[in-house]
Amino acid sequence: MALRGPLSRLLRFTLSSCQQNRSHSVAVLGAPFSKGQKRRGVEHGPKAIRDAGLVERLSNLGKYIIINTNVTLTSVLAYDDHPSCYYHGQLLHFLIVCLERKNSITTFILLANLILLLSHSIILKTLGIQYFSMRDIDRMGIQRVMEVTLDHLLARKQRPIHLSFDIDAFDPSLAPATGTPVNGGLTYREGIYVTEEIHNTGLLSVMDVVEVNPTLGATPEALEATTSLAVDIIASALGQTREGAHITFPKIPEPKEDTELRL
Repeated sequence: MALRGPLSRLLRFTLSSCQQNRSHSVAVLGAPFSKGQKRRGVEHGPKAIRDAGLVERLSNLGKYIIINTNVTLTSVLAYDDHPSCYYHGQLLHFLIVCLERKNSITTFILLANLILLLSHSIILKTLGIQYFSMRDIDRMGIQRVMEVTLDHLLARKQRPIHLSFDIDAFDPSLAPATGTPVNGGLTYREGIYVTEEIHNTGLLSVMDVVEVNPTLGATPEALEATTSLAVDIIASALGQTREGAHITFPKIPEPKEDTELRL
């Protein structure tokens, strides 16, 4: 995948900012791209997520410098033997190839749809890659799944985490504007719990959210539900909590002398 010069300069600037204040720099990089899968429209996903208030939400967290731009993709590295034929799913395939060739890899947590996981389940077991299907989540509960996942990833050495989140991992009732909806997906609480736990490690380095397809939203409400969900999981991965925002008072205000109590 070839990237134009401005992106290279942006990444150098981001790296420099992160070195100065790593925990307070976030680059929001949109990648308008639809190749490698059959349905057009996902190239409009980054704009739709921004329009749903992503940058404003991250800014309101009050602890990040937001760098907001798009990535220009000029060519794509083809890779023809992936069984699912979906480009984003090839992340899993790349990892398998890397392991087979004994190359060093970055830690990935992949939340893919059930079909993709099942197509690789035999290979994953053979290579000793920890994975969880929706059946495992139903049986164990999302809390235990995340405990085992993070123990597996971080027990021997703490390494940066790349979280790859496919929006169609959620149940279609929550994320209808996507190309591969599968009934019985993650609930809202399960998905948010995943991103909260990743944030709590303090090791999140990169996150990608894919497969938001505005053209597949049957109604404006369906598109809004999907893009709002994408904003929620990104914000949660970066520290937004479900307790909500609260006004902080330095001290309890004193009542005025003429204040009357009326019931």
